[in-house]
Amino acid sequence: MCSARLLTTLAVVVLWLGGSAAGAQEDRVPGAQWTKLDSPATQGWSAKTLDKKREFSKSIGTTALMIVQNGVVVAEWGDVAVKSPAHPVRKSLLSALIGIAVEEGKIDLSSTLEELGIDDNEPSLTEIEKQATVGDLIKARSGIYHAALYETRRMTASKPERGSHAPGTFWHYNNWDFNALGTIYRRQTG
Repeated sequence: MCSARLLTTLAVVVLWLGGSAAGAQEDRVPGAQWTKLDSPATQGWSAKTLDKKREFSKSIGTTALMIVQNGVVVAEWGDVAVKSPAHPVRKSLLSALIGIAVEEGKIDLSSTLEELGIDDNEPSLTEIEKQATVGDLIKARSGIYHAALYETRRMTASKPERGSHAPGTFWHYNNWDFNALGTIYRRQTG
């Protein structure tokens, strides 16, 4: 499955879960076997809507999809047991988790790296780089072009020179930003 299709599918699922089902229930944590709803309608899911979503997912080339609400499988199609490469998913999921933490008041998008005590190994971040905000990191506009834990040769070769762009002024796809976001998320949410 290509990255764009996977990200589109994840975005669609997140949107569905955001307002498709009625009535909150207590969350259940799945064990070795997942509980499946016999009738999604009992939890406010429309069979007609689920059919439309199934057709849409097929039209964009999704290999499999599972909708889980409160730890219970509402619907699934495709072979959900097959592993699909999903390398860029971390960024989308982390952004969604940070959005939830922002809504809960645990993370402030305007907080700077300096305020949060975020730095890096030598050479440390400059005073200007420490002014990048959580929002800058999410938008890949931090202006921090430190080596990241994982980078392809292409990513390394395309990276701007350190200090060439102030935080918030230039977009560059950068694993450093998302690695730092993971640290911020863990620290701020526990």
